[in-house]
Amino acid sequence: AIVDKAVDLPAEERAARVVLGTGFVPEELAELVSISDGAAEIVTWDRAEPLLQHVLLSDVQMAEVPRIAEGVGAADFENLGWEVLADGREGPLALKKRSQTRLWYQLLFHTDRSTLPYRVGFPILVSNLVEVARHNSRLGEVRAAQTGVLPVRELEPDKLYGIEGPRGFQAEVRSRRDGTLSGVPAPRVGEYVLSTGGGEAVRLGVSLLDTRETSLVAVDAIQFDELSVEASGAELQRDRPLWPMLALAGFGVLLVEWWFFQRRVPQGAGPGSVGFNPRGSDSSE
Repeated sequence: AIVDKAVDLPAEERAARVVLGTGFVPEELAELVSISDGAAEIVTWDRAEPLLQHVLLSDVQMAEVPRIAEGVGAADFENLGWEVLADGREGPLALKKRSQTRLWYQLLFHTDRSTLPYRVGFPILVSNLVEVARHNSRLGEVRAAQTGVLPVRELEPDKLYGIEGPRGFQAEVRSRRDGTLSGVPAPRVGEYVLSTGGGEAVRLGVSLLDTRETSLVAVDAIQFDELSVEASGAELQRDRPLWPMLALAGFGVLLVEWWFFQRRVPQGAGPGSVGFNPRGSDSSE
């Protein structure tokens, strides 16, 4: 949620896991910092913070100046659970506070009274905020159920549930006294519906035909609906690269050339002998 007021938040905003406040000072920080009219700019910011990653704030200008009270430092904010993310010349401009149920980001200037919405970094900032919210809500880590057995569900205690699955699969499982329902078979990929008393209770899907599909373990055969494919031990024909043989032949030519260049004229050989002439001339004295 994005809010620009400190109190009287709507119910959906009070329940939000991630909140971005802008343009006001939280009540618990009222004695540490105040906002007044004036020109301000960001001096430094935490580039490793997920909210500010890839966001360039050096050219952002503001018409509101957060000023810290006399004798107040960063330690005073940390004692209240707030972390300074961006600093101006006269006080912090962006703060963060994490609790057990909420992550709160606070901009001590209103975005409408700054040049931030006109910068390329603004849509990146909003995108980062969405990713942080997805991560804190665990929506970015959702994994589909696998075949075999459905995950444990929290339902009504000691009640019989009917399960309907793909290709006419049907079964009945009774929940435990604590309300957990486990051991529900899921032999095939598809959608499974858990119902009781004629009403639907849970609907979920299974995405893998076999848990071994994501494994590197070798198998003797793969069973499809239409046929079965067995593993073969015969070696497949493949192209043989020529570069090792060409490199070996080139090395042999290099050895022959080196030997021919380094050999010397035997002592006492006549002028017609073939060999190396250190004087560089074929004339005899």
